[in-house]
Amino acid sequence: WIRRMDKVTIRFTSKQESKDFCAKYAIDSDIELTIGGVVLQFVVAGFESYHGAVQVHLRAKKGE
Repeated sequence: WIRRMDKVTIRFTSKQESKDFCAKYAIDSDIELTIGGVVLQFVVAGFESYHGAVQVHLRAKKGE
């Protein structure tokens, strides 16, 4: 049993990872995440700097 997530925040472990992600995905981009073996559909909702590190906020796709 997996509880459905509506929002997810990604925190990167390196600046290069965050740069690569931001170069690949813009706000409103579709993204798939595999969590606990289940593929979930999200949309990139925004980027934020938190203590000098980039965070990405994702929201579940409507109707998913």
